[in-house]
Amino acid sequence: MLWTDLNTAAVDQLLAAHDRKQPLCLVVCSHSPHVYWPENDNYDPQKIQLPPYLLDTPEMRAARSRYYTDVTWMDRQVGEVREALKKHGYEKETLFLYTADQGAQFPFAKWNLYDAGIRAPLLASWPGMVKQGSTSQALVSLVDLLPTFIQAAGGDKPNDLDGRSFLQVLLGKSKKHRDEVFASHTGDGQMNRSPMRCIRTERYKLILNLAPETPYKTHVSEGATEDGRGYWNSWVRLAEKDGRAAEVIHRFRYRSAEELYDLKNDTWEQHDLAHNPAHADVLAELRKQLKAWRLQQGEDLSKVPLPEDARKGEIPYAK
Repeated sequence: MLWTDLNTAAVDQLLAAHDRKQPLCLVVCSHSPHVYWPENDNYDPQKIQLPPYLLDTPEMRAARSRYYTDVTWMDRQVGEVREALKKHGYEKETLFLYTADQGAQFPFAKWNLYDAGIRAPLLASWPGMVKQGSTSQALVSLVDLLPTFIQAAGGDKPNDLDGRSFLQVLLGKSKKHRDEVFASHTGDGQMNRSPMRCIRTERYKLILNLAPETPYKTHVSEGATEDGRGYWNSWVRLAEKDGRAAEVIHRFRYRSAEELYDLKNDTWEQHDLAHNPAHADVLAELRKQLKAWRLQQGEDLSKVPLPEDARKGEIPYAK
């Protein structure tokens, strides 16, 4: 595995030295667009569009512009890797996949289970196998990557893998893959200590917040300001005089035990339907499936999963 921090020369060197008679699986990890974002931005902050879950302040726009600049830098790195494959004769026989581990480091995104936090890009190229310009709405989980690679290479998936191959989707032979996907966030031992689980179908999502009594906080709201996260303070200042801004911050800090969203009619997950009687049957079914998945994963449902170093009093369940 290569960790490339704005430098893809190592990829070129590895491909040049590799024995073409031997199979190759290469994972290239870029730091971009993780914070710290570039100090300068290539996009006019006044012209970018902000999603509705973010408050519109000059600091927010500046941070988003810096983020987009880093995305552009990452895109250039991907192009450099592709050029290296072409240079050394791998392009036409290589399944090339690009993806990410989570959403961007903004409120209601990273360290959350809203789509802005768990939905990641997935781009594929395989000359003669994957139709250029084709798209798919199939639900795919990151656990499906390894089985897909194994099948694409002609192997058989081991029985103890959670994922399932989506090769038929890539080849255009199937439009569906999963009826639902699952996601979780427990914590990183620092300040992102709000454990949650979710199930997402094509239309609905149920988020289970396991410690709703605890005010939610992450690096976004508590961390440093020099890496682009200083916009949070501008949110707080705006909330002192703007009612909607105050509501957004309250929603960020305080989560219900359950959140239910109709993704077909509420793409940005702004309207919680967990207490809407009209969706009681949907809620009950998703609860059932999410519980079954948690048990299948070996989770002890009698305990709230918390980082071992959680300070006493910070979280009600901490010892």
